[in-house]
Amino acid sequence: MWGSLSSSKVVAAALASLALGLAEGQARKEGDSTLLLGAVMPMSSHQGGAGISFVRGASTAVKAVNAGGGIAGKIVTLRIENDEGNSVDAAEFTTELVKSGALAILGGSGEATIQSMSLVARKSRVAVIGGVACSPQQRVSLADTLWTPRLSDVETAKAIARNLGDLNRRRVVVLTGRESASLARSAVYLKALQSAGGFEQKQVEIGEKAIQSASALPEIAAFRPDAVLLLTGYEAAADLIKSARAVGNQFNFYLTSDVGTASITARLGNGIKGVTLLSTTPIASDNKSQIVRQFRQDMTAHAAGVAPDELALEGYISARLALEAIRRSGKNPNSEQVRRVLANEAIELGEITFRQTSTGTVLNIRPELAIFSSDGKLIY
Repeated sequence: MWGSLSSSKVVAAALASLALGLAEGQARKEGDSTLLLGAVMPMSSHQGGAGISFVRGASTAVKAVNAGGGIAGKIVTLRIENDEGNSVDAAEFTTELVKSGALAILGGSGEATIQSMSLVARKSRVAVIGGVACSPQQRVSLADTLWTPRLSDVETAKAIARNLGDLNRRRVVVLTGRESASLARSAVYLKALQSAGGFEQKQVEIGEKAIQSASALPEIAAFRPDAVLLLTGYEAAADLIKSARAVGNQFNFYLTSDVGTASITARLGNGIKGVTLLSTTPIASDNKSQIVRQFRQDMTAHAAGVAPDELALEGYISARLALEAIRRSGKNPNSEQVRRVLANEAIELGEITFRQTSTGTVLNIRPELAIFSSDGKLIY
């Protein structure tokens, strides 16, 4: 199972699984009585928080289906692999899961990791479901292999443009990294602002270390923006926001991120005032949503004491999507059948409908904005 991975990585993966109690939902019997679902995520690296939340949500979905008798009388086993954010390890783990008979593979976090997993999965005709931190180009290029319960940058950019227009915030700085994926994302958002009309915009390209040292602030301030859109990692974005607040800059920050609202608020503290977060999946605290209500109920039943967040919800929805595709694949499903269902059938989960096209997964939901007022109060 572990291939050529080092013993330290084996220990890290095992400890992460044991700490979360992910052994629950394992098979009652070996062989034909079980259905294997894999997951590959960083669990112990600097990205470990994202992986733990995502996997916790996925595990909750599996435990819930097993509590209801499984699928076609078979128990689902969720096997978690910790790639520590390493694309080579992610590919090896994906290969091992395929050899073990995984019907689908959840996860993938980061451009390189998702790419390496998907290349293996494409050759093996296995679906990858999840994909945290995908660029628009990656979603298109991997549309035959990757399914993701996350709205595209095209849709999220339109939502931000609408909100900025409604609030008459017309001078906008788009802050981006210098790497190609970040620049590609910024092009989508700049185009959305241009299409909406009436915006003055400035793009600021800056390295990650420079963002953390706040060297971008003078250039941002010189433009006198009504809003600053941050298309960077959440830690660097949070550091920049705190630095801006420390020197008296009261910019309206818009932040798109791959981590949940709870993680952002914990890192920002009082700096959260005047920040708008874009949720590309349903918001974990939204009790109006059927899928979110079920998620919260299942978390209470199978992950008691854990506060649900957006990444856990994303892992939960990803697993639910995989489980529904497995269910539709008959009594003796294989990975090719599961992949075919995902590619050709619209799948409804609560009020969300998933449909795959040549440009990636299409969801019939509208992105939500989590808005923090000037006194730090959260307003949805």
